[in-house]
Amino acid sequence: MYGLAASSDASRMVCGRHAAVGSKHSSLCPIMPRRGVWRAASPSGTRVNMRVMAVGRGDRRAVRGRFGDSTPGRESEWTLPTQADMVTKGGQKAAVAEVKEKDDALDYLSELRAIQDNDPKKIGFFGTRNLGLMHQKLVETLAYAMIITGNKLVTSGATGTNAAVIRGALRAPEDEVAENLLVVLPQSSYLQPAESRELLEQVRDAGCKVIESPENDGLSLYQASQICNRDIVNRVEQVIIFAFHDSSLLLSTASEARARKRLVTLFYLD
Repeated sequence: MYGLAASSDASRMVCGRHAAVGSKHSSLCPIMPRRGVWRAASPSGTRVNMRVMAVGRGDRRAVRGRFGDSTPGRESEWTLPTQADMVTKGGQKAAVAEVKEKDDALDYLSELRAIQDNDPKKIGFFGTRNLGLMHQKLVETLAYAMIITGNKLVTSGATGTNAAVIRGALRAPEDEVAENLLVVLPQSSYLQPAESRELLEQVRDAGCKVIESPENDGLSLYQASQICNRDIVNRVEQVIIFAFHDSSLLLSTASEARARKRLVTLFYLD
C-alpha cells in the first residue's frame, strides 16, 4: 500500500492509521476529504500524485494517479472497493476457505475409514515396466496376499509391475483367482510383448477374464495406456502404484484417482 500525506493546507487530513494520536489530524479521521491532492511514495521510490474525487461515506472511491519518475505523463485510474465490498468479498474468501477445509477433512476421514475397513475391496495395481527382481518378488507377495484375503485385483498386461501382480495372483488357489483377478489391456492382445502374451494365456487358463481394447489399436501405446488406466480406476475403490518420480503417466493416474476420491497408495522406487 502507498503511504499518503495531504499536499495542501486546505485539506490537512491524513488517514487515521497514519495520524499521530492527539495530533490535529487525528480528530478528523476517519472522514476523508471531499477533494484533495495526495502525494504518495511507492515502495520503489516513485512519487505518485493522486487526486481523490468526491469521496464520502458509502461512496465508491475513484482514484486517479499520475505516476512520476518512471512513467512521466502516464495516468491510470483505479476503483477502490467500499467497506461493504470489502466485508462481502472478505466473507466470500473466508467461506471458500472454510468449505475447502471441510472437504479436506472429509477426504481425510474417508481415507481413514477405508484404511480401517477390513472388508474385501476392488484394488487397481499400476506400475513401471522397469521393476527390479527384488521389487517384483515383493509385488508378487503383495498380490498373492490380496487375493487370498478376498480382494479383487484389476491390473493391465504389461511387463514389470503388471506381470508381477499376475504371477502373484496365479499362485493362489484356482477358484479364488478366477473370481478375483481381472486384466484390462490397453490394446488387442496380439500387440502385447511375447512375454505378456504367454502370461495372458495362463490367466485365461485359470478362468480369469481378460478385457482387450481393439478400438485403441490405432493409438500410440501412451495414449492407449492413459485410457486403460482411467478404465481401471473407474472399476476399483483403491489404487496401488509403483513408480519413479519421473513416471509421468503413473503420476497422472495417481492424481486422477485422487480426484475421483479413490484411496491411493503410491510407492516410489527411487
